[in-house]
Amino acid sequence: MQQPTSSTDARAHYQGREIQLHGQPNAGFAGQSSYKQDFPGHIPEPRQPFAPNQQYAGSGAAFDGHSSYKQDFPAHPIEPRPPAPGGQYQPNTAPFDGTSAYRDNYRGHNIDPSQYARHTGRPTGPLSTAPFDGASSYKQDYPQHALQPRQAHGGPAYQPNTAPFDGTSHYKSQYVPHQVEPRQHAGPVHAPHSSVPFDGTTTHKSDFPAHPIEPRPPAPGGQYTPNTAPFAGSSESRDAYQPWPIDPSTMQRHGGPPPMRPSAPFDGASTYKQVEGGSGGGGNGGAG
Repeated sequence: MQQPTSSTDARAHYQGREIQLHGQPNAGFAGQSSYKQDFPGHIPEPRQPFAPNQQYAGSGAAFDGHSSYKQDFPAHPIEPRPPAPGGQYQPNTAPFDGTSAYRDNYRGHNIDPSQYARHTGRPTGPLSTAPFDGASSYKQDYPQHALQPRQAHGGPAYQPNTAPFDGTSHYKSQYVPHQVEPRQHAGPVHAPHSSVPFDGTTTHKSDFPAHPIEPRPPAPGGQYTPNTAPFAGSSESRDAYQPWPIDPSTMQRHGGPPPMRPSAPFDGASTYKQVEGGSGGGGNGGAG
């Protein structure tokens, strides 16, 4: 038989997430308040309007449709811009004879090939003007030589040991065992559990006696004296407290969803003993 667990039993009592409402006050509201006595109403002085003066007396003459704009701003002729002086292109009238002055301007010079030859140490003579006949002196300059046989540097032949193996070894004489001290455990040392069965009593009251709590002295302070001067109707709130833009993203509620609470009534039973079975331990004090 499967024993019930706290997660399966408690999950049936949770149906959605219910909002924790504010508790209703026990005492009813009497309907009376001292707001009017504490904050008497004052008639503010009328504010001066910022509108323009409506008592301006304009000209009573009717507009005749004429303006003095042309007399005040007469039109002047614009002088033409003088052209920029510049020489005119004169093409060459002589016919093209098909020749060029390239060879006269860029003359060829003889180059010494020894300056660009590879530095091999051999003297470089003048270049041969004879045509290449397809033959080469490579074989005469680099004749092939026979390789000499390599001398072997051998040692004496391996002679295996003919004595029979006696099955013994001098390992124990060379490596003597030493006694190793036991290593201390790095984890915390657990207190030994009592094997005495729990008798239902505890030593909590004797170990932690209740002490009387001294009352907190009231904070000294003078009695509030209201201001008897009449309200002037003006405020310096705009001068002292200037509005600042607020990022709406910083005003969101932080944290997760509201905590869950069971909607089913508590029946007074619990599955604690079935889930957390007794292990034979001795509780908080054994025999008190």
